[in-house]
Amino acid sequence: MSAVQAKKLTSQKSAALAILEENDDYLEGVRNLGLYNLINAVDPKNRFASKICSQMEIDFEHIFNALEVKFPVKRREAKSKEDKEKSYYFSDSVEVDPKDWETLKEYFKVNSSLDAELDSFTKNIKKLGNRLNLSEAEMQALVMVHAFEESETYLNVFQGLVEGNQAKAPAILAVMTGFEHDVDELTKSFGPVGKFAEFGLIEYEGEFEQKPVPVIRKYLADVLGDGTLDEDNLVEELVGKPVDASLDISNFSHFSEEVKDISDQIKGTIEREERCNILIHGPTGSGKTELAQAIAHSLGLKMYAVGEDNETNTESPDDYKTSQKRLGAFNHAQTVLKGSKDVVLKMDEFEDLVPNASDTTKKADPQSKILLNNSLTTATVPTIWICNDVEKFHPSFLNRFDHSLAVGYQPMHVRCNIWEHHLKENGIELGENEITFLARRYDKVAPRTIGQACHGARDIGGDLDAIQRKLQNNSKLMYGDRYATQAEFYLPLNYDIEHVSSDQADLPGLVKELAKATAEGRSYSLFLKGKNGAGKT
Repeated sequence: MSAVQAKKLTSQKSAALAILEENDDYLEGVRNLGLYNLINAVDPKNRFASKICSQMEIDFEHIFNALEVKFPVKRREAKSKEDKEKSYYFSDSVEVDPKDWETLKEYFKVNSSLDAELDSFTKNIKKLGNRLNLSEAEMQALVMVHAFEESETYLNVFQGLVEGNQAKAPAILAVMTGFEHDVDELTKSFGPVGKFAEFGLIEYEGEFEQKPVPVIRKYLADVLGDGTLDEDNLVEELVGKPVDASLDISNFSHFSEEVKDISDQIKGTIEREERCNILIHGPTGSGKTELAQAIAHSLGLKMYAVGEDNETNTESPDDYKTSQKRLGAFNHAQTVLKGSKDVVLKMDEFEDLVPNASDTTKKADPQSKILLNNSLTTATVPTIWICNDVEKFHPSFLNRFDHSLAVGYQPMHVRCNIWEHHLKENGIELGENEITFLARRYDKVAPRTIGQACHGARDIGGDLDAIQRKLQNNSKLMYGDRYATQAEFYLPLNYDIEHVSSDQADLPGLVKELAKATAEGRSYSLFLKGKNGAGKT
């Protein structure tokens, strides 16, 4: 085994052991310290103190019984068996017994030690917080949210305390973390259009009205829970891997001038660290995405596709929630990559970010419009936005883009170029006539589909028929019609322009060609024109 292999194996073992050996001690201390701070700060004569005791009796009964903690000191007589002899649970007007309050305070104080080693999430949220310029109060609040989320018992307590008034959540977190003086900042950060939602850090568990408890986005929690994460791979883990270009700008020669303008603008704004939003729009299958990726590749930039992973695109009846996740992922990437001079972002199908109706009807979700407008105006990392239908947006919104390019279906010579590129990439050899035939017949096929057809055809014959079967099967899958992506009229493969106007001086040669076509089963038609009596018949 080489030294490099040994080092890699050791690293893998260390990563596995780190996962196995990590425990919940630190987060347990965070949870208990949070509740101690809350109980210590609240006046026991306050109605909220009664609510705290009620939740403790409901959710901590099994813990207190196991540890022989007597709480509450005196139980009220139950009115029925269903009441289960709860005392604080029945009414907010029940006065808290000072002994009970001291019991809770003492229990959580004793168990609130933070001497244990920091867990991976806490370590990584600090790294991320520094990149996002979060305050200490904001970072500690996120750690507290995660700590409660990791325990069903504690999460139930939190949900019970804020039930009926979601505005309480930031205030409770401010007190729990010891940053009660920063409650205004945390209230803004936890708001529906606040910093945490903007960066895609949190979502709300269940229906917002029923369970207004913020939780860390699952994908983000999984990433930040990785004990092997370091500064070098933090960006890739949070933003995703860069996308590769399947074509280069030479395949879009009909846009050479426009591509140069876009490229120059991106380069200039990167140097000046200014905003740059490029809009590429056109019908489905016109090659918008491939063009964007080719531009990034030609500039030597890494392109990150944001808001396109399964976690942010889960089908949901709540379109606003999905669009909010995608915009959160975009703003998150903008902040993580801020200052990088070798990256560009791609936001595909961004018309979906304004759900419910078209923007021009003024019925689109206002929250989504606000978030989208903010994203455009505050972005610092160059972004290429891609959509199919610009008619959905109001002109005042479209004016926010720094450059736009309308992309239609490629002209025939460009489609030939793209076919040649993908055929060569997949080791398939076709004649010039066959390539021209494909470009003419399938005039609505997306460049991506051309690449897929060539890639798939190489294993099932690698010839013209195999490619056409792939194209027609894809058309049936996408549009319900095997021929939906082909031209209404196209020239057959055996079309020979030399025969359009025949040389009368070589009638024997023409007859020979017609006889050959007949023998080969090729169809043809012959049109003879001349004066009466010239011998046409």
